[in-house]
Amino acid sequence: MFNLETIEQAQSENVHRVKIMRKKYESKPVPKIKKLITVIEDCSVDTPCKSMACAKCQRQRRQKYIEKWLPYFENHTGYKFVTLIFYQDMISNNELTHWSPDNLIQRLGKALKRMGFCDPVIGGFEMDYHRYTHNIKESYWLPHFHLLVPDEPDNLEKLRNYMLRDKNLHARKGRRNRPIRIDDIDEIAKVLSYCVKGFWQEIPWFINDKGLLKKVKNKKRITNKTVFVKSLLLLDQLKESHLNFSVNVQNR
Repeated sequence: MFNLETIEQAQSENVHRVKIMRKKYESKPVPKIKKLITVIEDCSVDTPCKSMACAKCQRQRRQKYIEKWLPYFENHTGYKFVTLIFYQDMISNNELTHWSPDNLIQRLGKALKRMGFCDPVIGGFEMDYHRYTHNIKESYWLPHFHLLVPDEPDNLEKLRNYMLRDKNLHARKGRRNRPIRIDDIDEIAKVLSYCVKGFWQEIPWFINDKGLLKKVKNKKRITNKTVFVKSLLLLDQLKESHLNFSVNVQNR
């Protein structure tokens, strides 16, 4: 109903993650990796580890969030599905494990309130890894939000202008970014599930035969094992409150 992975699929994903982390630890014994392996392997229904790097606990987070908000959106249909991409906050692989989304989340929350949104704005935070296959050193992580935002034309225009500021629009040298997308909502359960999917993926870029920089249309699993483990270590540092975004929900 909620477009969730099954418990069996989440467990299989955990096995995959532990396998990759174990191989990485064998080649470079970093204590944080060993600790995270133990945390995920010891996770159970009775004693969940609550790590955001655990696929089972991510599934539980999503299910709780959807069950909480689905009745509200079934009765409040005046919403848009909005994606916000913060190019100005992109970070390198070397910065990843020392980076925190706290400032970005707080900045967006304050901005949405200034724009005049009074009803709940909710959704999720996540990261995509943009892998430059022709030059790995240029690869970067891009933070973004998938949100359900009240369909208020004046405030949505303020949000559009906020995202189209020069420092965000031209953050990548030689490229004009597309930092905001606003869509209608067809199936609220699927959209709500997508907002909080919590599965960080990779977008490969390449140079085509004409010498132009292009990206692969469909996202995929992060292929570089070192990069993947780094993403798990960052997820382990985060809490549900980092991945579940909300504004104007104090009394709900």
